[in-house]
Amino acid sequence: MKALHLVILLLSISTLVHAQEDNFSPRHTLTAQYGYGWFGLLNNHQGDIEISNDRTGNTQLYTANFDGSAATTIAYDYRFGRIFSLGGAVGFQSIDINGFRDSETNESISGAIDINRIFLSGRTLFHYGKNPKWDLYSGVRVGATLWNVDSSVDQDDFTLGTGVSFGSGTAVIPHLVPIPFGFKYYPDDRIMLGAELAVGSPHVIAFQVGVRL
Repeated sequence: MKALHLVILLLSISTLVHAQEDNFSPRHTLTAQYGYGWFGLLNNHQGDIEISNDRTGNTQLYTANFDGSAATTIAYDYRFGRIFSLGGAVGFQSIDINGFRDSETNESISGAIDINRIFLSGRTLFHYGKNPKWDLYSGVRVGATLWNVDSSVDQDDFTLGTGVSFGSGTAVIPHLVPIPFGFKYYPDDRIMLGAELAVGSPHVIAFQVGVRL
């Protein structure tokens, strides 16, 4: 009996949501985001990096210049109704590390380390609020990050002063990023301006512009 009541409840909710969906348009939103996370905070920054020599097993501390880019992302969302949307996002971010100097002798070494990462994500958003010009939402993004580390320095393993270790090569790492809050403001029926907060890569805060189709 309880199962029957649950089925009836779900069918009732489905009918209400379907009614909302029939009257809801437009459904498609295309967004460009420009955001900052810890990579972006390393822009024009000088810090420490440990370089391990595989031949001797020794590590040496160097100072280096870090030039991190902002995260650029293209996102698409499809509104199933007034409450939920599903979509995806593709993002890119890079950092260049160069100008290495021995922290003890101040001797410089040649070479650079280039780190690129591409984000491929699916995302679901929960929309709330009834003002037609303001779309407030929370959600989650899940997917994979493709890392590529290319080094022209004569060593293979590196450790940033923050304790983050990495080596030359490529890697694919899954990610799950909560989006606690975002907003989209529509000055007219199509054009959108907004911002988004996220708990993880590629950005912590992002500004966004887009179009509703």
